Amino acid sequence: MTEIKAIITDLDGTLLKDDKTISDYSERVLKKCREHGIIVMAATARPERTIRKYHEQIGFDAVTVLNGANIFIGGRLIERGIPEKDGVAVISGIMTLGNHIISIETDKGIFSDVYIPEWDTAVYNGFPYLPEGVSLYKILVNGSDKELKECVERSMTENTYYTVAQN
Repeated sequence: MTEIKAIITDLDGTLLKDDKTISDYSERVLKKCREHGIIVMAATARPERTIRKYHEQIGFDAVTVLNGANIFIGGRLIERGIPEKDGVAVISGIMTLGNHIISIETDKGIFSDVYIPEWDTAVYNGFPYLPEGVSLYKILVNGSDKELKECVERSMTENTYYTVAQN
């Protein structure tokens, strides 16, 4: 039998229950794994600020957030954001459709062209350009229509990709 060296888990729909908590059983199992030298990691599309409590609860050895834009490992942060020119190109393409809410996740927080209370966004009216001095990690746009999907696909650069959130 092959020895387990690491466990990598997603959070939403995997480790977390419907109420967004980790069961006592899962917590015990993951902590026991760590005690036996098994590396325990989490990978999520969420930003780091929204998973701190899970990280503190489990003591993950590494965490990948924002679809891989940031990796926390061994007390270090490894960043792999979206180059500014690519972010401007993608946002410019999306803006050709009009009437879609655009938000960006950055090292300075989340900015949006409208205030989104549940995210406590900073309102930013300068799109397609980025706020000065930010590192861009993720571009979010609302909508599910075919035209938006096609527009996003056309706007992608060689340094970007997109995912569609499932409800």
